[in-house]
Amino acid sequence: GATTVVTVSTSAYTFPQTNAVWKGTLQASCTFSLPAVSPGGSEQIISAIFIQDATGGRTVTLPTGGSTVSCLWASGIAPSIPTTANSIARVTFQNIDGQWYGAIIGTNYA
Repeated sequence: GATTVVTVSTSAYTFPQTNAVWKGTLQASCTFSLPAVSPGGSEQIISAIFIQDATGGRTVTLPTGGSTVSCLWASGIAPSIPTTANSIARVTFQNIDGQWYGAIIGTNYA
């Protein structure tokens, strides 16, 4: 599959609707959104890799149940993405029958 590589320098970003890997270097704090998917549509998976730039301190707000396109998390709480300079975190989003589910895969990769 394809990998989408971006530099995130805006305060809002919507993930592309693809079954692929998304890799973003954070240059600003950002609120992320998920694409809408129709119930009964094909399953969608987004594997996201968040990379803090050399400055760090960039906060990531992940979509939740209260977002425009909701995402459910284990225990109802979206994970925190580390803000340490150059840190890497992985999150997977999976859409099943129109509902997104999020899972933290790992943080502080070195």
